[in-house]
Amino acid sequence: KDCDRRHTYYFKLPSFLTWDQFETTTIDIRNNSGYKTYDVAQAAIYDKSGIAEFVRVYDPGTDLEGLQLLRQKYHTEIQSR
Repeated sequence: KDCDRRHTYYFKLPSFLTWDQFETTTIDIRNNSGYKTYDVAQAAIYDKSGIAEFVRVYDPGTDLEGLQLLRQKYHTEIQSR
């Protein structure tokens, strides 16, 4: 959860996605899910191991269950590629 921006959350991705891969994955998830009212963006931070890839989620109506579902969908899509 972002401490400065309300309704903004992050989850880590298991691997790097190019912009095209991120866009395609996001569209696939949105079109094949009942969970559609959110905004996402790519995010990255540096940590001890290097660059860590994240998805930034903005959704005033979400809860932990919705975020976990979205995270799982991204992980599943990435692993199936």
